[in-house]
Amino acid sequence: MAIFITIEELKTKLNINHLDVVENPKTSKLFAVGINSKSEEIILRIEQEIDFDLPVKYILEDAETALTEGCIINVKPTKPPVHRF
Repeated sequence: MAIFITIEELKTKLNINHLDVVENPKTSKLFAVGINSKSEEIILRIEQEIDFDLPVKYILEDAETALTEGCIINVKPTKPPVHRF
C-alpha cells in the first residue's frame, strides 16, 4: 500500500534543510536535489507534469521502500462523499 508523506517530513527524515527543483539540461527532466547534514547530495524523482500551484507530497510504494526511492507528486484535495448511508 502506498505511503504519502509531506515534503517537510521528507526533509526531516533525510536531514535536509531545503530541496531545489532543477532541470536536467540534456533531457529537460525535473528532479529535486538536497544536501544532508553529512554534506551528501540527495537526488529525488519528481512527477514530470507536476503543478507547484497544487498540493504536493512524497509517495513511497510501501513501508519497505527506501526513502530515496519515492517520488514528489501532486495530490488532489480530499472531497467529502456525495452521500453516506
